[in-house]
Amino acid sequence: MNKCCMDELLISSYNQLKPKVERYMARMVSEEDAEDLAQEVFLRACRSIGGFKGESNISAWMSSCWPWRAGKRLRKNPAA
Repeated sequence: MNKCCMDELLISSYNQLKPKVERYMARMVSEEDAEDLAQEVFLRACRSIGGFKGESNISAWMSSCWPWRAGKRLRKNPAA
């Protein structure tokens, strides 16, 4: 998949998944941190898009890092 298609895929996924990621994060950490964590998830996806092989849909691929990201924040700040 070329870079232009990957960029469009990420933008489309961001618009579609952002509310879902923020809701997930708000259940795991404070609401104040949820938006920041959602942004971190998408930044991580942008940096890692080269590893996306297209064998699954992009939302499934991206959702694999949501729990990891929330867990990392909770380990760093258990009172969150």
